[in-house]
Amino acid sequence: MCEATFWGVLQDCNVDVEPCDSLTGEESSPDFKCHKNGETFYVEVTCLQIESVTNKTSLSHEAKDGAQFYTNLNSAIFEKIRRKTPQCSDLDAPALVAIGTFHFEASCLCVRKDNVEELLTGEQMISGRIDSQTGGAVGKPYISTRLKDAAFYKPQKSSGFKDARLPVSGVLIGGFGCEPPRVYGCLHPNAIREFNRQLLDRIEFCQLKVDDTDNGFITEWI
Repeated sequence: MCEATFWGVLQDCNVDVEPCDSLTGEESSPDFKCHKNGETFYVEVTCLQIESVTNKTSLSHEAKDGAQFYTNLNSAIFEKIRRKTPQCSDLDAPALVAIGTFHFEASCLCVRKDNVEELLTGEQMISGRIDSQTGGAVGKPYISTRLKDAAFYKPQKSSGFKDARLPVSGVLIGGFGCEPPRVYGCLHPNAIREFNRQLLDRIEFCQLKVDDTDNGFITEWI
């Protein structure tokens, strides 16, 4: 169902979709080979099952009233990207990993722009500087990250960060359990093969830029 739904998403963007020539049911090649405007790209589809999403987020598949505590899907999405990276290697065109779920509440609450942004930056936290002599705060609090569950960067042992999962040109995230369904994309800033996001012009994509002045991240939607 997830493959069929993403097939429909791609065709809705006027993309010609076909199973990969080498598709044999093994985990060696992406699911789809896609063509549009003389360009080619691949899509590997995977699904977050309803039961596992409930266990991961504490959200019910059925709508419930009242406030509730829940966690987002980013760690589960990150793990899917990590596992699918080998299937995006050794290709002759860009490759997207498409991750969908039919879980109702997760589609509504977890497939959102702020969660997609955090998939690029990693889990965010409020930080502050402390004067080691007085123990008092120095300056204003700020948002920081240790790149936990960041899709395309990982920390270096010494300091800073480096690129990760370079064969993955981008990610599509689909919340198919709600109406209308939600589909967002995010791009790898330094992928081996850059994806032309204009090929999926009906989908909003988030991209990440590095601010060299303070070694910070900037996210923007295109």
